[in-house]
Amino acid sequence: MFLVLTVSSDRTHGYPIGILISFGRCADYYLRERKPLRIFVYADMASRVRYYNDTTGQTWGDKRCHDLCVNKADLEIKALVPHLAAMLR
Repeated sequence: MFLVLTVSSDRTHGYPIGILISFGRCADYYLRERKPLRIFVYADMASRVRYYNDTTGQTWGDKRCHDLCVNKADLEIKALVPHLAAMLR
């Protein structure tokens, strides 16, 4: 998991036009043309699990902590998005 903080600017006029913070896989790739400041925040899995459990009082990976769980092993995110959007309407 990584964090992409993008402070974009209009290269012609030089003023800021927005800030985007994106978490997730491939965000650096999808935002590459925007020339983001890319910050990779990482930790080993044991530290991530311990931090989550200690911070939330819940158990890492417990599906009951989420409203919807999606196993994307055989799905493309692009195919999933319209279904999620329809569900949220």
